[in-house]
Amino acid sequence: RKIILILLIGMVLITGIVASIYISKEIKSNWILDKAKEHIVSYVGEDYFNEHISVKRNETKSKIDKIGAKYRIDYIYKFKIKGDADETSIEFPLWLDPDGELLEYRGIKYRGPQKPYIFNISREEAEEIAKSEGIKEIESISIVLGLMFNGDKGNIGESYVWHVSSKSPIGGELAVVYVDVDSGNIIDVATELEAETILPVESYVCCKGITFYSEGYAEEAGYTDCTPRECENLPTPEEKQEWICPKWESIGCMPVIPPQMLPYCTTPYSSWIAENCNVSFTY
Repeated sequence: RKIILILLIGMVLITGIVASIYISKEIKSNWILDKAKEHIVSYVGEDYFNEHISVKRNETKSKIDKIGAKYRIDYIYKFKIKGDADETSIEFPLWLDPDGELLEYRGIKYRGPQKPYIFNISREEAEEIAKSEGIKEIESISIVLGLMFNGDKGNIGESYVWHVSSKSPIGGELAVVYVDVDSGNIIDVATELEAETILPVESYVCCKGITFYSEGYAEEAGYTDCTPRECENLPTPEEKQEWICPKWESIGCMPVIPPQMLPYCTTPYSSWIAENCNVSFTY
């Protein structure tokens, strides 16, 4: 009897431990799935949703998380790009509060399509558009969530765009061209910073004219030939009176951070911007 009692107590304790670490479970209530669908349909319409978007996974959190989310739903967005043989799939999440309202995460509230995109511009056409804009040699081309990126004009306001990057741009040359996936219009460009405009950091590591906080940032941005050394002809952090507020209303610092944006996201200058300028950051 003692042995049976001990086993029963052990099972209760184990069950209690499992219950205490249980984080989330699949959503069983249809109303929250319907509510989330309504948010997407308000942008693209019901027919487009049914044809292109489906739920991949969903979860109900046992506790409200730090952004106030009770539910998370991950969707698959499938579409056919002009000229491609196969479909392209992009996943995007929605975070919702207990009432089913969308919540902002890292500065972005809605990461799905903002309109019923046709993807009428092929990869080849996007490349030609980027070259006509001034890119000499293309390194990569992909469709990205534009809201996570900045161009020379500021944050890219379109949800999905062609991101055409240049191979080894130098200061003053185009680093990225953002192309509308339907019209082919230039949404914005990102220009590689001139070496002399790079802003100061306390621990210098210079790579191809880009200044980093540390070698880790350099590696993250794709620079592998970096060696720590003090950069010449750069103002010191004490010369803050020379710093000015960026012209943008928002700055995208989502990883991996483009090299031209590192001074605005990873240096003492970014802290100065946050304290002194009317600019929001996306992390």
